[in-house]
Amino acid sequence: MRDSIIARTVGESVEIWDTEWGYASDDYFSKYLRSDGHSAAGRKRQAVLACREVLTVWALALPVAVWYDLRDDGEDPANPGQNYGLLDGENSDKPAMKALRTLTNIASNHVYLGMAENVPDGAHVMCLEGSSDEIFAIWGEDPASIITVRFPEKGFISATNLLGEPLQPKNDGHGEAEIALSEADGPVYTKFAPRWLRGVDSIQ
Repeated sequence: MRDSIIARTVGESVEIWDTEWGYASDDYFSKYLRSDGHSAAGRKRQAVLACREVLTVWALALPVAVWYDLRDDGEDPANPGQNYGLLDGENSDKPAMKALRTLTNIASNHVYLGMAENVPDGAHVMCLEGSSDEIFAIWGEDPASIITVRFPEKGFISATNLLGEPLQPKNDGHGEAEIALSEADGPVYTKFAPRWLRGVDSIQ
């Protein structure tokens, strides 16, 4: 779709690169968090958006993506430009780096199958297939809503949050489980037995 639109517009195929894209842990663009790039909340927010960026780039099949910035450019928590790094000024991992390592470890040796259809506005479900499991990366984009993901317990292997910590779905007592997901929770990763689940049963 993207390539055909570009070809019609410019008359030839053009390769698109994501050459510089990032989010500051200062979160200066949000009305909810401002002016402290060293805060736990701001750094968690950066981790959420970093993973959503990478998943979006993958879904769009962009051949090259460059994150800005690897390391914070300064120590001022109130200066957005000094808080784009995945590492802090001492070269220690920020939550965004931990979250991206979690994502790359989970997605390793998996292929992108596509985005799940028939989900509510603002909900996104990315389907990945491996030789021994299927993984669904799930996130929302509306800060005012909660996504409820329901699925059969049979075939379910595990659920992992943004930072690689295990999630325990709620059991409804009738063979189904559910996970409530806010936009601020970022992508969560649900793993199922291979060829068992080709889509999320219900998202509300």
